[in-house]
Amino acid sequence: MGTNILPFRSCVYKNDQAAKENSNKSLQEEEPCPRFAHQLVYDELHKVHYLFGGNPGKPCSPKMRLDDFWSLKLCRPSKEYLLRHCKYLIRKHRFEEKAQTDPLGALKYLQNDLFVTVDHSDPEETKEFQLLASALFKSGCDLSTLGFSDVDHVYAQRTQLFDTLVNFFPDNMTPPKGNLVELITL
Repeated sequence: MGTNILPFRSCVYKNDQAAKENSNKSLQEEEPCPRFAHQLVYDELHKVHYLFGGNPGKPCSPKMRLDDFWSLKLCRPSKEYLLRHCKYLIRKHRFEEKAQTDPLGALKYLQNDLFVTVDHSDPEETKEFQLLASALFKSGCDLSTLGFSDVDHVYAQRTQLFDTLVNFFPDNMTPPKGNLVELITL
């Protein structure tokens, strides 16, 4: 992967009649519904995609045509955003590990170290941060009954975190994507 792109989409125009017929208006305001027989144009000068109309493919009204106009601009996240997000992921993982062994220390870590890495202007990230406190009250699952030792579980979690963080780096700075064993000829 290597390149992370954040989409910025907005509804430029929407027919009021189509909005009344659509029962899920909140989702419709965030992104266009799936469709076919639409027009899609790319403005190379401003690097913006434009989507107009189409057919939503509803079986109850097969001849229904959409009369909306959307714009989509793909933006690379800033270095500051990537650094803050990586810190957040690492500290979140550290908190989850601490919560299993030292709940009081984990609470202090959550309030002091993890709190500063959260983008409190982002409602989704804020909600995720608020839900992290519930990890302090979970009764630990006995991993030995599942055939895993604590070391194996921690290793698997850390490996998953590493794989997530690697996606933020260019391919020439990451380990090979395939299994290294497959590269060996017998």
